[in-house]
This record gives sequence, C-alpha cells and structure tokens, in this order.
Amino acid sequence: MKIRRQSQGPLSKGDQIEVKRPNGAYYAATVLRPPSAMQINMVFVEYHAEDGSKCVRGYVDLTHVRPSPPLELNRCFKIGDAVDAYWENGWHQGVVRDLLKDSKYVVGFHGNEGKVEEKSEIHQFNLRLHREWDDGSWVPSMAEL
Repeated sequence: MKIRRQSQGPLSKGDQIEVKRPNGAYYAATVLRPPSAMQINMVFVEYHAEDGSKCVRGYVDLTHVRPSPPLELNRCFKIGDAVDAYWENGWHQGVVRDLLKDSKYVVGFHGNEGKVEEKSEIHQFNLRLHREWDDGSWVPSMAEL
C-alpha cells in the first residue's frame, strides 16, 4: 500500500496504518473512513490511547499517517543503531545503547524539554530499524539493508 501525503486515494476502510502523535511516537491504527471529497487531507481512524486503556477515534491529518512497516523478525542490532522500539504502547524512536543476553537491548530515548535520556530494556521482537516514510517509500529502503 502506498500513501501519498497530498492525495490519499489508496487508503481504504480497514487498512492498518500508524499515526504519529504529538509525543513523536507512532501508534497502530485502523482506517475507519478514508479521505473524502469533503475532507481530502483527513482520515478517520481508531487507535489505542497513549496509556493503552481505551480506543480513540478521530480525524487525523494525512501528514501524520504512514503505513505500518513490515515486521523484521530475527534482525540483530548493534550499539548505535537508530531503532523504533515498542515502548509505552507506541513505537518510539531511540538508539541501541547496549546489548544484553536473551535477545534484549538497552535503548535510549530522546529526553523531552531538557530531560536526561531515558533508557529501557527492550526485547528484540519489540525493535525495528528506524525508517522514515517519504513520498511513498521507506528511507532507508527495505531492500538496502
């Protein structure tokens, strides 16, 4: 599925996407109503709130939407890799800071408003290489790595 930032024709009801929230994290969402002629730059979605306790429904600007990246099972990471980590109910950008046993990694997350970097132990299956969605393709591309 390709998503273009200006015209969203390819989005359909039921598509699995990710929505970027003000905290910078991406949350899994489902398209409930694709863009229409009346709301060409908005899509109506449902996703779990940041605390994970309830479902939120609402319109989201298409500039804050991207397709769900494919899973990368069995990918190994090294210290310094930019990753997305599933942490606090969303995908947060971080950096691998240390390798632990049992397929766990220490990931550092960017602090907000002058806070010190926060670190957390994350299991390998909750990590993916960080990629940006840019004009209909992943950067870096899935084929490059």
